[in-house]
Amino acid sequence: MQPQPPQAPKNFESRVQDLVYNVDVGVGLHVIKGGLYILMLFAILALYTASQFWGLKEAEAMDQAQIARQLMDEGAFNTKVIRPAAVWLYATNGIDPRTVMLKQPDITHPPLYPAALSVAFRMIGDSFDPARKFRTFPPEQWAIIPLGHLCTLLTGLVMFLMARRFFERRIAVVAISLFFLSDFVWANSISGLNIGLAGLMAILCLFFAMIGAERYIQSKENKAWMLYLLLAAVCGALTLLTRYSAGWVLLAALLVIGMQIPGRGWSLGGAVVGLALVLAFPWFLRNYLVCGQFFGFTPYLALNGIEPAFTQSFERMINPNFSTMGRDLQTKWLVNFREFYQTALPAAGSGIIVAFFIVTFFFRFARAHVNALRIGLLAAIVPVLVVAGFFGEGTLRTLAIFWPLVILYGTSFFYILLDRLQLTIPIFRTALISAVITLTALPLLFTFMPPRAGYPYPPYYPSYTTLITQMIQPDELLCTDMPWATAWYGNTSSLLLPATLREFYEIHDLKKRVSGIYFTTLTRDLPYTRTLMTGPYSTWFPIFNERLPVNFPLGEAFFLSGRDQLFLTDRPRWPQ
Repeated sequence: MQPQPPQAPKNFESRVQDLVYNVDVGVGLHVIKGGLYILMLFAILALYTASQFWGLKEAEAMDQAQIARQLMDEGAFNTKVIRPAAVWLYATNGIDPRTVMLKQPDITHPPLYPAALSVAFRMIGDSFDPARKFRTFPPEQWAIIPLGHLCTLLTGLVMFLMARRFFERRIAVVAISLFFLSDFVWANSISGLNIGLAGLMAILCLFFAMIGAERYIQSKENKAWMLYLLLAAVCGALTLLTRYSAGWVLLAALLVIGMQIPGRGWSLGGAVVGLALVLAFPWFLRNYLVCGQFFGFTPYLALNGIEPAFTQSFERMINPNFSTMGRDLQTKWLVNFREFYQTALPAAGSGIIVAFFIVTFFFRFARAHVNALRIGLLAAIVPVLVVAGFFGEGTLRTLAIFWPLVILYGTSFFYILLDRLQLTIPIFRTALISAVITLTALPLLFTFMPPRAGYPYPPYYPSYTTLITQMIQPDELLCTDMPWATAWYGNTSSLLLPATLREFYEIHDLKKRVSGIYFTTLTRDLPYTRTLMTGPYSTWFPIFNERLPVNFPLGEAFFLSGRDQLFLTDRPRWPQ
């Protein structure tokens, strides 16, 4: 064969023509579109953060942030939020309550999210100085929020890859657009909660499970499917160790694998679930060794009452009473589930997408793996709803981890309806697609409009909190109605306000001397008669009314923000 003569280099005019072609219809067009899309995405991210985030609003977010701070400082999962009922649980396991009144191993939250936050805190360095002036607390601004946004962006990427592989490209493009234009998504992203990380691990678990099942069906001799199922198990374990209620995604993975693979599917799915539980078991063993319960204190949170004015009612008790536990749990579940069904579920995410998703259960998709994932998704959502009836709105938020898949199915069914209309004029199709995107994005657009968000006060304002906590020494105990905030912003050992004044005396006299009580608008703004005077806070009413009992150990008073907040202590600790 004669060697081909080298081609002559193109002249300048030809290169310009190639460049114009690529920009017009070639690779360059896709690069420009992709670049503009990414620019729009980061513009939304920056605008939403700048306009909506002024500090953490969720008690759970502050609670886990202060655990991450202890992990960074001491290398252990400790907490400075002291719950009276947790002290009782330690005592039942043979631990002297006096040894866990300033700091105790955390037995309320799973470990992965605080571990991830502690890494982020180390990366930003020393930024916890309470004397610094700031618009938002630097660890929140430079660690917690970026971690939430990173999880959101990666979740959208995995969602896009899943849609391209198992659905269609057009569905992938519209679905990821709906995801990033959802106010629901960005609100969770800046919340500081572990939902973003749990959602990322959950969708990765299902993605790897579907790929593993697909590879096994294509060629079980090629052992690549084993790697994907192993990754599914690892991500499933990480989901469980991020948010306990998100662990139901393992049930979805079991159904996805079992329904797709004939013969061995259920055994392989069971192996994935079993391996995930084995990987997570060391943490549960640690909880058992610490307090005698595999899930620690978390199951007891279901015993908190449903009265909105008396939150954390069980957690406030140093000597819990279980005589009416069964009846109370039944009443709580019925009340919560009725409220969730009437208000929370219809308002979840975006109404039109949720409606399309629900209707898909009256339709059978042509692809078996799409049907299997849908059944698995339903099997994971239903237990979360049932469990949320016992634990309340905090557990109901777990449904957010399934929102990307709800969008995929809602978008897929929308295109099925659109194709059946057989519209021959492209502009009509474009108009319908634009209408769905606009309806989904409306809550986000309204969020950007006035009135703008501000500091989450009342009750959370870091400057007020740090002013109080700086008066408490490291070896002293502060009692307050928002211990998560004082532990996070002030790094202060904080006792949750006990249920009754008698229980406060029991802690103060027998377990650990309390050096101050910090009342915020969480209690001072409660209804005067039915809650403070004659309700669950009746024993505290004289103090709320600024009439201290005789021989009360904390006789010095200090007010903040007018009379919004009250600090009682044993001696004058503030500058004259």
